[in-house]
Amino acid sequence: MLEQLLKVVQEQAQGAIVNNQEIPNEHNSAVTNEVMSAIQNGLSGAIQNGNLGDVMSLFSQGGNQQQISNNPIVNMISQNLIGSLGQKFGINPQTAQNLVSSILPSVLSQFSQQTADPNNSSVDMNTVISSLTGGKGAAGVDFNGLLNQFTGGQGGNVDIAGIAGQLLSNQGGNQSAGGILGTLTNMFGKK
Repeated sequence: MLEQLLKVVQEQAQGAIVNNQEIPNEHNSAVTNEVMSAIQNGLSGAIQNGNLGDVMSLFSQGGNQQQISNNPIVNMISQNLIGSLGQKFGINPQTAQNLVSSILPSVLSQFSQQTADPNNSSVDMNTVISSLTGGKGAAGVDFNGLLNQFTGGQGGNVDIAGIAGQLLSNQGGNQSAGGILGTLTNMFGKK
């Protein structure tokens, strides 16, 4: 996943970073890596904090930059990235704001399109979730299937009982509502 994300960031960096006179050339590569790191850390942190629904919603937007821009995770990543660019590279806040508002939605739009594309075997929602959770995966949950339900406009009608069955069968029948099951239940509501 990280390779695909870095590739998308590098593609977008040419105009937003490399051709930006306000960003010193010696920082171009580091700023590009900072954008990638901010996205990865923001998405990973969102999952760890129980905001899996917002992550799934972000990837279900089908490349709609306006909807992606309104996602709460994108807003959090934007604020963190703006601060980081100023702190680490001395980029003034307005320049950082302009950079982030131009590059972040387009990177996430392009990356979400790649993730949702069934013809792109290099990255899918299962590999994204696995990468963001440190390779722990999802205890047998098919996040590609969940993403299809989101993109089909069925985000509120996800079969929690089916997911719980998958999770419980992989946990030896332990019916604790913690971990990923608790996250999914909070994400979609109790049925």
